[in-house]
Amino acid sequence: MDYTLVKILHIGALIMWLGPPLGAWLMLRQAKAACEDDTQLFEQYRLFYRLIALEHVALLFLLGSGLWLASQYALWPSPWLQQKLILVFAVLVPIELVDLVLANVLLPRIHQKQYDGGRLTTWQQTLQSVYHGPFTYFAVFVIPLLTLSIMYLVVSKQTLF
Repeated sequence: MDYTLVKILHIGALIMWLGPPLGAWLMLRQAKAACEDDTQLFEQYRLFYRLIALEHVALLFLLGSGLWLASQYALWPSPWLQQKLILVFAVLVPIELVDLVLANVLLPRIHQKQYDGGRLTTWQQTLQSVYHGPFTYFAVFVIPLLTLSIMYLVVSKQTLF
């Protein structure tokens, strides 16, 4: 496969990884403030979780295309790539794994139970609060900083540390 095509697909996956979750989060914040009907708010949560699923598909493609580029063009010994991989696999992937489990498995079930009139356990309420509070704020702060750092490494081919 051509380097330029894979690189364009890699950058496209980056955009699809960053754009939908930020848009979904902003949409959900607005919906929480504006929706008076539980059914409308539940539908907004369902849309939110669908967009988060799209984010994770894009992330898988982003990681796969990046690893393919590094392998195909023998970039593994490059110090900038090694630092990029540290940032990606030591910081970014763990955040995304937590997000994957919460947003694609646990929280949709919790919101469905809540919508169906079921009583949530303290643990389920805490999970909701942590995900839609501190975890999301942490991710919204850290992921753009990581992305900018990774972009610096890729463009400059110099190391950060």
